[in-house]
Amino acid sequence: MTSTLDKISQLPLNKIVKDLTWAKYSESTYQWDGLGQLLEEQDELGQITQRTYDEYGRVLTQALPDGTVVSRTYAPHLTGNAVASISVTGLDIQGGSRTWFLGTQTFDSLGRVTQRVSGGRKTAYRYQGVSPTPSTITLPSGKAVKYTYIPELGNAVSSICSICSICSICSICSICSICSICSICSIKAEGIRQIFNYDKQTGKLLNAQEASAKLENTWSKAGQLKEEAFLHNAQNRKAKYKYTLKGAPVSYTDITGKQTQYSMDAHGRVTRITDDSLTVNLTYDALGRLNSQPVRDKASTSSLATAFNYDIFGREITRTITDKRGTTLMLSQTWLKNCLLAARTTQKNCLTCREEQYGYDNRNRLIRYTASGDSLTVDAYGHRMSAQTYRYDALNNLTSVKTTFVDRSTTTATYSYQNASDTTQLTTLTNTHDNYPKTINLSYDAEDRMTRDEAGRTLTYDVMGRLTGVSDETIHRTGTYRYDALNRLITRHAGNNDVRELYYRGAEWVNEVNTSTNKATRLVKTGHNWNGLFKN
Repeated sequence: MTSTLDKISQLPLNKIVKDLTWAKYSESTYQWDGLGQLLEEQDELGQITQRTYDEYGRVLTQALPDGTVVSRTYAPHLTGNAVASISVTGLDIQGGSRTWFLGTQTFDSLGRVTQRVSGGRKTAYRYQGVSPTPSTITLPSGKAVKYTYIPELGNAVSSICSICSICSICSICSICSICSICSICSIKAEGIRQIFNYDKQTGKLLNAQEASAKLENTWSKAGQLKEEAFLHNAQNRKAKYKYTLKGAPVSYTDITGKQTQYSMDAHGRVTRITDDSLTVNLTYDALGRLNSQPVRDKASTSSLATAFNYDIFGREITRTITDKRGTTLMLSQTWLKNCLLAARTTQKNCLTCREEQYGYDNRNRLIRYTASGDSLTVDAYGHRMSAQTYRYDALNNLTSVKTTFVDRSTTTATYSYQNASDTTQLTTLTNTHDNYPKTINLSYDAEDRMTRDEAGRTLTYDVMGRLTGVSDETIHRTGTYRYDALNRLITRHAGNNDVRELYYRGAEWVNEVNTSTNKATRLVKTGHNWNGLFKN
């Protein structure tokens, strides 16, 4: 990559990417004003975005390649990037010009947000003294959440508690645990309280608790997580960690007692994962990119090897998966100059199963998908698709999708946004094909959370915005969900005594326990990617 710099400001005027023959592959250009503010940029496909600024160097308008203009105003008493309002001017679904006012914010004299209005929904923020973090957040429904902090630890959260919307008393303090009635105002209310404790010297999280779910962390003298204790439904399960002197992971023992060990090369990259159930070997190319990843199941001796190839710009162009019997599945990809996916070919044992092409508009939104072959994508209603086209409005709302099936029949889905206060809230979906629901109506609560989905199920949430229940009246089945203080899903009750407990390694789900059978499921991962799933 090469760039030409302005002689005075030394800001880049262009960015040229070259291939291995040093021929120009793509070019982006930039225009600046005398204050070093980017006025115009043209991307690799010639799509132009323009900006204007106020006297404080803040973006006032941003003109997108399709002519849509995003406008911002700022709090008049502040010089920072305190956006007071945002609006969009562009073409609506009928092709006429329109301006949408999307939201507003107000700030106090310290630059703290005191109110946000979006989609007609108002959220209010209150503070204690000069604290930069809110002590109370009142949601559009009138429900409120109270926060306490530890200023000495950089305002680490000490507790989060829902507040009775009538008497403004902490729900946990006033709500009966049996009938959920507030003892102060005699109104049925929702009680949630999360408590966090930290090491006073290091600031490390020691424990976090919500209701009967508690997480306890033990740290080494080097400041590394040594042990996690999960207390769920009176069950106490532990996970353990070991590290090298430099802090690299050596092993992880999950709640079932199974251990995963890690080997590394001189560059600190994981090269081998050894588990009670499988082994994974990882190799890298000269640029440090993952090159191959063979996985072998110890019990069945089954294996699955994945090999990766990249183009000169670091984009994955092939992924080949080979099993023990020699069956291969290859995914080949080509890319546009702006790094959007252009095409993908799927082959099984060198025979093409599916070829897919993707097309985009000048705002990089997917507008066209075509596919051919024997293994086409099947939608939720069991139809094999050969093509889809997509239309949007200026707000990026999807307005229609036309689908072509392998028998050349078509259906057009039209998306409507009928909430006058929230022009991005999908309310109705209609279909033209006889095998699809003619009309689907969606419902939302005061916080803009969907309460009735496309399948007619009823969804419920707690004051923290977490999904707590799904009810399907057509099959008389209800699912309920519980979370820990880190807002991770820890219990899933699907009815018929099917209760699952979920356990995590950081933010990664790694274990599941079926409480009715006491059977555990283990997920062995490399980062976010699954290497194997095992049931004990």
